[in-house]
Amino acid sequence: MNQGQQEQLNERTKILIVDDRKENLDVLEQILNSDPYEIHRATSGMDALKLLLKHEYACCLLDIRMPVIDGFQVAESIRRDRQLENLPIIFVTAELADQKTMFKGYEKGAVDFLIKPVEPLVIRSKVGVFSALFQQRIALEKAQSELKKKAEEALAAARAKSRFLAAMSHEIRTPMNGIIGMTNLILDTELDPTQRDYAETIETSGKILLSLINDILDFSRIEAGKLQLESIKFSLRTIMEDIFDLLAPAIQGRGLEFSYDIDEKVPDAFEGDPGRLRQIVTNLLGNASKFTEKGEILVRISEIEQSPQEVVVHFEISDTGIGISPDAQTALFQPFNQADNSIVRKYGGTGLGLAISKQLVTVMGGKIGVNSNVGKGSTFWFDARFKRSEASEDYPKSNAFKDKRLLVVEPNTNYQKLFLSHFKGWGLDGTCASTAREARKYLQEAQISNKIYDLIFFSTKTSDMKASEFAHDLKSDSNFKSIPIAALAIPKDRPELDSAAQVFAAILPRPARRSKIYDCLTSLLTNSLQSESGKQQQKSLSPLDSTIRILVAEDNAINQKLAVKMLANEGYMADIVSNGVEAVQALNRTSYHLVLMDCQMPEMDGYQATQAVRKHEKQTIKDIPIIALTADAMKEDRDNCFAVGMNDYLSKPIEVEELKRVLKKWLPSKLKK
Repeated sequence: MNQGQQEQLNERTKILIVDDRKENLDVLEQILNSDPYEIHRATSGMDALKLLLKHEYACCLLDIRMPVIDGFQVAESIRRDRQLENLPIIFVTAELADQKTMFKGYEKGAVDFLIKPVEPLVIRSKVGVFSALFQQRIALEKAQSELKKKAEEALAAARAKSRFLAAMSHEIRTPMNGIIGMTNLILDTELDPTQRDYAETIETSGKILLSLINDILDFSRIEAGKLQLESIKFSLRTIMEDIFDLLAPAIQGRGLEFSYDIDEKVPDAFEGDPGRLRQIVTNLLGNASKFTEKGEILVRISEIEQSPQEVVVHFEISDTGIGISPDAQTALFQPFNQADNSIVRKYGGTGLGLAISKQLVTVMGGKIGVNSNVGKGSTFWFDARFKRSEASEDYPKSNAFKDKRLLVVEPNTNYQKLFLSHFKGWGLDGTCASTAREARKYLQEAQISNKIYDLIFFSTKTSDMKASEFAHDLKSDSNFKSIPIAALAIPKDRPELDSAAQVFAAILPRPARRSKIYDCLTSLLTNSLQSESGKQQQKSLSPLDSTIRILVAEDNAINQKLAVKMLANEGYMADIVSNGVEAVQALNRTSYHLVLMDCQMPEMDGYQATQAVRKHEKQTIKDIPIIALTADAMKEDRDNCFAVGMNDYLSKPIEVEELKRVLKKWLPSKLKK
């Protein structure tokens, strides 16, 4: 909005009257002076044009017959000026305008004619209409200007937020790369079961922390409409095991029962975004845990729709917590909302998880909702659509399992169903008991029928006898003392079991993953220390190949060590530099087959180093593949890497499989391992 428009908002509307006779100007001014106008006078066409360049007018009353420049010429000049072309021109003439004159006037840009002597009411009404239109236009332009300003401010704020989120993500991802990467290296070494369990917990916790960081970035992407889903193959039951591995210790440690029930009709192999599914379930379970002080939390999974290509899976997360009032339920899925302010004070949280979950479920082609009663608990539910995929045979039936009978002592019926489902898939005969008393009954019946059990799983949640007491009791009975017993323990019960470890053949977490149950079975039923599937194969690496030259440009000492070790595990040697300047110098000295280039480094960052390499590569370097190593997680960061000439992208924390993919793709074929 220009200065003239601002003046019009603060002052009276300006009207320009043009006539070479002073007495005519006096008459027009007298008629219009009774209205809220500011009248400007011009006695010639030249004076009128000068005034039009200085002020903005609602309309112009223009005499036709004037010396030097007549009204038609003035009108023609006005219409040629882009800033004045929309000015309403009313011709005022003393002659009765014939049809030819009127056509010429309209052709030159007039909107109306007035015949002298003018009728005061007529001229006031015509000028009033154009004045009102002018005020509306000025108001609209002001609103558009303010809207544009606010849009620019919002865009600037969004950019600032994106820069902050990108910086925060980078600073957190850098140490996370060391934590998760070093844990992966530890898992590649020979560990006893307890050490492996600890290391796997660190790895899982690190990945979940990384997913929480991504939550914040996700909300930013959701706001910008840039959220995209991956499409990869995954196992639904493995996803649930991952979630329970992470959350069960804390939830069970508070005395809550925590279990899940997957309907046997639900397939296991899907294609979709397992990370987003894990994110939704984790968010909902986190809420359930936060608001439940006693009782249980249960996840139920069923199938509600299927076709040869797709399945719609229904998830329910139920708790016996505080519940939510009907009024509060309406705002639950809005960003930064809790049921009420007292919840924020007592339980904490940002209220962001449910908003993100709703958006993710929508993108997955489903719906999300809640059923709740105050004081009785809540059930959050959602549907998600996935493509079918082919199941892999991760746990083959073993000859060692043939004719074996298993007894599971577990009070939770959902866990009983899980065990029986596993046993059925592996060709085992299983029986479940809810109490130690019931278990003794089954043992006696088995002895009488000469169908003795080959292994017993005993849960520490069994109410009528402690696991250690049951084991000691059984070992003192000559009929059953040879039966191995595997305890199923929640974290707080481990000290009791450790003190009586000699009576247990194995101690598993509760709930136990399929892989751990399978390993336990193959170990105890075959008297082997390692299972047929899932046993740790120690890598037998050939000596590092010095003919393959890889350069790692990374300023963080821990990440340098990690990169060298990860490459060594794949059989490659690496040289290390700490900034872009050193990287360019090294590439000028030595012919490398591949460069892993960190993007954020001192002196010269990875982007600048890559540009320098590409600029001079025709003289010194032969089109070497440069792979970005970056803790930046925004899509723009990936685009920036490709824009400066990098060939591929590895996001921190670096996954071993992703590193293998890059090495396979970009190393010369004759040099690949």
